[in-house]
Amino acid sequence: MYIEIINEFSEKSIYERTGKHIANHEIVYETTASNVICRIVQSCDRLFISSDIKYSTAISDYLNKVNLSEKISSPCFYKEILDALGIYSNEFILEPSEEFLQDISYNCYHTLDYICTSKNFKPFYSDEISEIKCGDSRFILDETFDGTMYCVTKQNRIVSTGYYKPNVGIFDNTCSMQVFTKPEYRNRDYGKMTASAATKHIVKNEKCALWVCQVENQASRKIAEALGYVFIGGEVKITKPSAIL
Repeated sequence: MYIEIINEFSEKSIYERTGKHIANHEIVYETTASNVICRIVQSCDRLFISSDIKYSTAISDYLNKVNLSEKISSPCFYKEILDALGIYSNEFILEPSEEFLQDISYNCYHTLDYICTSKNFKPFYSDEISEIKCGDSRFILDETFDGTMYCVTKQNRIVSTGYYKPNVGIFDNTCSMQVFTKPEYRNRDYGKMTASAATKHIVKNEKCALWVCQVENQASRKIAEALGYVFIGGEVKITKPSAIL
């Protein structure tokens, strides 16, 4: 049953991103006249590829030679694509996992998608979790989020928190996870604790928990995988620097 749930989400996810109804095991190619060199969206066994017509043959040939399900997990994937297209990759900068630098133009975007249901959730139990409810002075979320923050606190100060946003429309019955831990408190499993508490609340109500992170965010990826989130794909988008527009 959970395979059917993930497959249904995959179909909706790729349609929401591309405007295309793509069947399972189907590949859709499209050319674009915009500033996009290449855009790849994979969701389970569905694949959408859009590229500048100038690069369409080269990108098709390259993707036919590689295992995309493995490549799309690599932070170096965008460089390999550019190399295959004969484009000097030093002019391209991958959007970082956090801490944006001023006056830097990012032209490569790469995110990964995970999903969790009650069937594959692996809870990480902790007695350090406190729940901060809407109305508490420490509650910082707006009305689009659930009314509970799952937190680790030290001296009444939130050092790590996990929370989620219920989705609507075609993604009804799913919730998007978010986790944040203060830098000085990382590598202590606090993120895993708070993420587990929030995910548990989602899946016990028979909803799907969604996890999206940037490809370079290894800490986020490890938390998702440790809690049983299933990797289902990702999106890579490379846009043209002004020098080659």
